Amino acid sequence: MGRHGMPLNRFKKLRSVLSFGPSDEPSLQEDPWAFVRPLVDTFNQHRVNYFNPGWLLTADESMFAWRGQVGVLNVAKCPHRSWVPRKPEPLGVEMKTVGDALSGVMIQMEICEGKEPMKLKEFSREWGATTACTMRLFKPWFGSGRVAAADSWFSGVKTTFALVSNGLHHVGDVRTNSSLFCKDALQAATGQESGAWAAYSALLALNNGKEIPIFAVSHRRGEATHTFISTCGTTLPGARANGNIDDYETARKAPCILNDYTLAQPCLDRHNRYRQFILALEKRLVTNSFNFRFGSSMHGVVFTDVFFAHRFFNDKDASFKQELGKLAYSLMHNDFLPTKTPQKSPPSTGRGSPCSDCEDHSLVQIKSLKGFNGWFQQRCILCNNMTTWCCAACSAGPLALVPVCAEKTYVRHGPNKGKYVKHGCLQRHRDNPALLPTGRRRKGAKRARGAATEGTESADEVMEDEESW
Repeated sequence: MGRHGMPLNRFKKLRSVLSFGPSDEPSLQEDPWAFVRPLVDTFNQHRVNYFNPGWLLTADESMFAWRGQVGVLNVAKCPHRSWVPRKPEPLGVEMKTVGDALSGVMIQMEICEGKEPMKLKEFSREWGATTACTMRLFKPWFGSGRVAAADSWFSGVKTTFALVSNGLHHVGDVRTNSSLFCKDALQAATGQESGAWAAYSALLALNNGKEIPIFAVSHRRGEATHTFISTCGTTLPGARANGNIDDYETARKAPCILNDYTLAQPCLDRHNRYRQFILALEKRLVTNSFNFRFGSSMHGVVFTDVFFAHRFFNDKDASFKQELGKLAYSLMHNDFLPTKTPQKSPPSTGRGSPCSDCEDHSLVQIKSLKGFNGWFQQRCILCNNMTTWCCAACSAGPLALVPVCAEKTYVRHGPNKGKYVKHGCLQRHRDNPALLPTGRRRKGAKRARGAATEGTESADEVMEDEESW
């Protein structure tokens, strides 16, 4: 807003009727998220159609902050809310997201709708909820040979098998989902010095009969040992990885296979920090409507994506606040719509010629004439005062009017306010339809008011009492 934007009242009115999807009761009973789901579906499809990510993808959680009401069948309430304490905004709607690790652009997302609704989604029956969610997020790039890096929620032996079977490589952190994984043996084989690692390898048999190598790697980071699973890369020494020990940053040795994971790991965390801490639309646009909150959070995602894409492809030294300021200004002064050309002025109201052959000179309101788009008052052809009536018989159309004062009018302004005034224009017109008094005001010039001509009333008769007329 401000001096370059719209007025605050207009913004509030637009916000009150803003809608992103169906909000009627039958639609919400069938799908509690129907009023915001089109935003997510359109975002995902647009990213697939118009953005070609690099070789390294990453999955992580993101939050849309919401501290308001929770409920269904109401667009002002959130159908399901989550608590993720490790996130910048821990309370709100949890979104499972995928980003392009090289550029930082978010390219896919899914709403966490709750335990029971997630069981009904694609791949859930065959693979379980966790692996199914990971597969749905990476599905647009099945068969591309890209590397899908992910944190511990998305990683495990079963998830690795599912992704490899669909043409993707996988590298991920294994913590809680350690079924079929040699976690204890890896930790026992890892040295005590910082940066030490151990590696095991095996062949993973796919359903098509092929076998691919799979690696289990551990890495000592301070007192903790992290374990990873991967289907690509090498366990030879790689670039030294930076880490923090007792608030001091230090570089420690690491296997090459973890360099790729370290490159992908902070992608979406950085995206969330820029969106929620620096841009902070969720804090600047305060609302009690979840519908509006979800929409503003989606706009925050898009704005942050625009910056990361600009920084990656155009200007590596771009500043987030400066570029978002330029974006806001360009949106407020956009040229998306074609320039409006001035419309032609409607034809001016013309005067018709009185008809001497007509017998019934009744009046009709000027504004009721079909095709008339001029001012509803015109000057009487006899007294030159403003009138809203014209002769129905003599007027040939909206461009050929014969305005005539009514026999009696109600005065709303001036010294005679609240009284009825009698006019003789209509009777004179009926007596002599061809009468056009001389001395009428000429167009563009003022007329000096002089003595009335013979046979012309000097003034209209003011009626003190309506019943006396």
